[in-house]
Amino acid sequence: MSLFHVIDDAQVIIRNKGVYRQMKVYRRGTEIYAAHGTGFIKLMAMGATSHPNVTWIEVDTGPEDNGYTIFQGDNRKLSWIGSDPVGRKPGGATTKGNS
Repeated sequence: MSLFHVIDDAQVIIRNKGVYRQMKVYRRGTEIYAAHGTGFIKLMAMGATSHPNVTWIEVDTGPEDNGYTIFQGDNRKLSWIGSDPVGRKPGGATTKGNS
């Protein structure tokens, strides 16, 4: 079983019903999640999440030399990889969703 692991130095700004919060970022396998209440929500492409009332605004992965990349795949999800993925769009130090 794959558990949730915090991604050191990574943060996400989420919006829930007009309220903005800065949350820690987690990974489970290669998928990216944010803490939400006592659980987690999946971060997907273009600011979407697995929760219908929550969007993400920006993901900051910390220093560029941290050894991993968060990138947006073609399947509407954000993914984590230990180094720059070949043929994908790297998220760089900051990835933006919808404002």
